Amino acid sequence: MESPTPSATPPLVSLRHVSKRFANGTLALQGMTLDIGEHDFISFLGPSGCGKSTALRLIAGLTRLSSGDMHWSGANTGKTQSDRDLGFVFQEPTLMPGPRCSTTCGCRSSWPA
Repeated sequence: MESPTPSATPPLVSLRHVSKRFANGTLALQGMTLDIGEHDFISFLGPSGCGKSTALRLIAGLTRLSSGDMHWSGANTGKTQSDRDLGFVFQEPTLMPGPRCSTTCGCRSSWPA
């Protein structure tokens, strides 16, 4: 008898034994293993300082891994940031450094300052 073909699709993103240690020595995440499917909706719950935001920043490519592997759609991204269709919402309102609001939002120069 033949084995059935797996019905589950491969994960969109796969983290294996991912850890993050900051320059000051703080270990923010250790040994995280997680698969996220293409249409999955996930939430990280836990006390302050347990690594929820760090995990999200790693997945979004805003922070580099200290160790472990992260794979996107079967391609190993390692420790580099790649272009992806990915949204990220910060916990606190954040102004990004660089361009002015008028440039970022595409405001016309004829609008009142």
